[in-house]
Amino acid sequence: MKSKVLAVAVGAALVAAPAQAAVTYAFESGVFAFDYVSPGYVTGPLLVDLTGNASCVAEGVTCEARFHPDEVASPFADTLAFKISYSGGGSSTGFYYFPTGAFSTPGAYEDVITDGGVVIFRSTLTVSGQPDPGVGPGGAVPEPATWALMIGGLGLAGAALRRRGANPGARQPA
Repeated sequence: MKSKVLAVAVGAALVAAPAQAAVTYAFESGVFAFDYVSPGYVTGPLLVDLTGNASCVAEGVTCEARFHPDEVASPFADTLAFKISYSGGGSSTGFYYFPTGAFSTPGAYEDVITDGGVVIFRSTLTVSGQPDPGVGPGGAVPEPATWALMIGGLGLAGAALRRRGANPGARQPA
């Protein structure tokens, strides 16, 4: 009985502290701004509904961001498209280009447009944080606490079967 209580207590302690990692994408262009939190790096095309986030505060306005890592929208850059759709019709979209790999590498990146050497527009994308270890290119991988619970559960099942077999009063099959 003590081993059963100990196994449950150890399993509960391991489950109590799951990993809470995340990657934050903070974008600012002087016209549009938003923050997006993802469990992992954006490695493929991604559409994010941003309604109610930062620049999308006007009534009847919907906002979205489309992340296009390199080789999807442009073979030379990670591309971010920010779109605002107005309730009365019409929309506005801006395209921003960052170095290849920016969506999957922490750091601050700029997209600068110049005219005759003079900066006329500047946007910034800051990628920070770490991806959740369970989110990766190969799919989800159980956390150590999950493995501990699975192994503990199998151990408890084995102990119950063993105890049942050792009981002298147990009925034997004919």
